[in-house]
Order: sequence, then structure tokens, then C-alpha cells
Amino acid sequence: MTQIVDPTIFQAPASTTPLPLAQASLNAAVARMQNNLASDMKLFYLLAGLIWNNSQGNTPQQMFTYLGTSAASLVTLCNAWVAFVGAYTGTTPQVVPSGYTLTSNSDGTVTVTQATTGGQ
Repeated sequence: MTQIVDPTIFQAPASTTPLPLAQASLNAAVARMQNNLASDMKLFYLLAGLIWNNSQGNTPQQMFTYLGTSAASLVTLCNAWVAFVGAYTGTTPQVVPSGYTLTSNSDGTVTVTQATTGGQ
């Protein structure tokens, strides 16, 4: 019986032609990831500024209160972000300024405590 279809047409060619396309795709993905990291870093510092140094004169506690029961998830996300950035860059960004403590409550809210300085 005569063969109608040559089985070798379904095999990948021995050429390295796909490699440049794969390499270009990989390089583009890496560049996008690095750009996303840079954008996320800007957003992270914008968010920190809104909480700790906002232009409206709100206290950090007021800002976390505005977030309601989603405030604790923001703290968890920021802690994970700090760990990731620290592992990737070797430098850990400071999320909570010195003298402040954040407590995530069971209802999802956050309590901000500021250490007192000096004696009375």
C-alpha cells in the first residue's frame, strides 16, 4: 500500500530557528517582570506615604480605620512584599516607622501603637 502522508512532516525540524523566538520571549518576560517590580515599588512607597505621611493630616490609625476589616490583609501583603523585596534585592524596605507597632486584630482591623519616649 502506498503511504499518503509522510510521517516525518510532523517532526520538529532540526533547525535552531525557534531558539531566537524563545529567547526573545524569555527576555521580554524578564524585562516585564523587572518593570512590574519597579512599578510595584513605587506603588508600595506611595501607599506607605499615604498611611504614614499623608497630606490631609490623618493619623496612621485613621488611615487603617478607613480600610476597615481589610486593613489586616494589607499588613499581611506588605509583610510578604517586604520579604520578597529583601530576598530579591538584599535590602529590606522599612514598612513601619521606628517607634510604631501594628497589631492585626481578629476582625481584620489594625491597631497602631506609638511608643512613648521620655520619662514623666
